[in-house]
Amino acid sequence: MKKILVLLYVFGFAFSSCEKDEKVQISPESCEDTMECVDSCLFTRFNQIGKVSFVPCYDTWGIYYKEDPSQEYDDLTLILDMLEDYKVEEKEVVFSATFFDNDIPFLFPDPPGPARYKSELCEIQIQD
Repeated sequence: MKKILVLLYVFGFAFSSCEKDEKVQISPESCEDTMECVDSCLFTRFNQIGKVSFVPCYDTWGIYYKEDPSQEYDDLTLILDMLEDYKVEEKEVVFSATFFDNDIPFLFPDPPGPARYKSELCEIQIQD
């Protein structure tokens, strides 16, 4: 009986110490700290405000944004891996991303317009 109690005590102590270790979490670094512009990257943007839209001439989702509020036209960045929760027309978002030259071909002709990039999202949130 004493052996069983000792074993239960040892296992209980072992599991309780493991549980405490699992609760210790390192807070993730922000995109501004972790994103790097390397290789073919053109630039990065952090906490950029924009509006989500489906872009039919590329058959993908994108975000229209203004780098400078005085711009006449919005710039566009195409997001190939847009999360399902954000695939809503005109949804205002705040995003951080790495920007690249757009190499996605047109499905049909599109009139000239704003600067068009392709981006990899680091973070996206609904604008409050």
